[in-house]
Amino acid sequence: MRNKRISEAVAQWQGPVILLLLMFSVILIHFAVTGRQEEKEEVEEQMISLVQGYATEVEQVLYGIQTSADTVAAFAVNASETPEDVSDILQAICTTNGIYEAAIFDLNGQGYFADGTPADLSATEYMQKAFVGERKVMYVPDDGIEGKKAILFIAPVIYNQSVIKYVVCWYDPSVLSETMQKANLNTNTFYLLIECDGEVLATVGSDSKFFQSSGNYFERLREDQKEADMDKMYSRVQNNHTGITYVKTDKEGRGLVYAPVGIGKLHLIAGIDRDYIEKTEKWEWSGKNALIWQVVIGLVVFLGVVITMTIVSTIKDDEKSRLLENKADTDLLTDLYNKMATERKIKEYMAEHPDHMGLMLVLDIDNFKKINDTMGHAFGDEVLRSLGLHIRAEFRATDIIGRTGGDEFTIFLCNMKEEAIIRAEANRVEKFFKGFRAGEYVKYSTTASIGAAIFPQDGKDFETLYKAADKALYVAKKRGKNQLAFYGDED
Repeated sequence: MRNKRISEAVAQWQGPVILLLLMFSVILIHFAVTGRQEEKEEVEEQMISLVQGYATEVEQVLYGIQTSADTVAAFAVNASETPEDVSDILQAICTTNGIYEAAIFDLNGQGYFADGTPADLSATEYMQKAFVGERKVMYVPDDGIEGKKAILFIAPVIYNQSVIKYVVCWYDPSVLSETMQKANLNTNTFYLLIECDGEVLATVGSDSKFFQSSGNYFERLREDQKEADMDKMYSRVQNNHTGITYVKTDKEGRGLVYAPVGIGKLHLIAGIDRDYIEKTEKWEWSGKNALIWQVVIGLVVFLGVVITMTIVSTIKDDEKSRLLENKADTDLLTDLYNKMATERKIKEYMAEHPDHMGLMLVLDIDNFKKINDTMGHAFGDEVLRSLGLHIRAEFRATDIIGRTGGDEFTIFLCNMKEEAIIRAEANRVEKFFKGFRAGEYVKYSTTASIGAAIFPQDGKDFETLYKAADKALYVAKKRGKNQLAFYGDED
């Protein structure tokens, strides 16, 4: 017997083991095919993270300038209206922060520069956008002073919760090349600082065909690259996202890694040699390739140990599980399904066979309280036990029979081919109770009222069908008990 069970356990595991090996083989093949792509994405994330770090260094420089502008604005709140009061501090930030000009203006664009000379921004294109209340950093192609591009740092002077003036600092973006020069991702990498619309503000250059020292970078790229790729990159830059876009010519390929600076709608672009990216990917992949073989060997050994140990315990575990499941689903008195198991199994059938006909019968033993009162509860239990034994013998093993209440039973006949068969089965159940006798020594005639409902005609789910059968049961009782009624029958 033991050898037979071991053989059965081995046979039982042959399929799962073969399936597991096949699945693992598919996973390995999938890993080999997609692993390089995943490695590519991982390396890209590393590159993006590095460039984002460089962009943060640029942001820190610009943030320091904005802080200086805010300091002057705070000082100007308490200063008098004469230029001499703030000219010293304006001149100080010009020398310490690399700002080539600073000034203070009223709301109409009239004011004075750091050296005290009058200044007028009213005719500049950017004044209406600049003087709108909040602090800001903005790029302008014409600074309104020397006719060159600049980054403006604007800080409102607020008195009694109202803006009364503005402090403006002009910054030459090409100075940021010194900060960008510190980036050391790769010696052949070029860097561009651009405004979100694509205007090049500062560079650290190389001899790449994709390097550009001035002008609009997106217009340059659209000349010989895929329009869809450029539109995607442009959109992501506009929305302050990071990313990488690949560009190429016949002789050169680059990965353009872009990251927002975090202030002034600026972006840092690193043009990384495609060969460098691919070499990094191969180096990363080589380590994982060796790891794959270690996993394969370890898995084979592990499977051997696990299968051996599992086969030994499979027979006992299966038998134990089966007994526990049966016990949990079984009504102890009648040995039929209990209420929960009956409902669950009917629902499972409905879900698996939504278009197959079935018949639900809900029956109550007539005058069961009287049986308990006159014959005793022990005899009442004997009636239920005897009914469970005999009613189970009347139906197929595939039908679902359960005790769902004190004296209530539910029967669900599966896979009924046509309504004529359903009617015949219902009549057979009704006749069963005409001759049913309970009791071992005292034969007691027991009748039942039965309600019937057809699936899916009377209900497509358990609750609806049960309510329909219960209504039919009520009709059967109202008619005088000891009979069967279908859902829809008149009282």
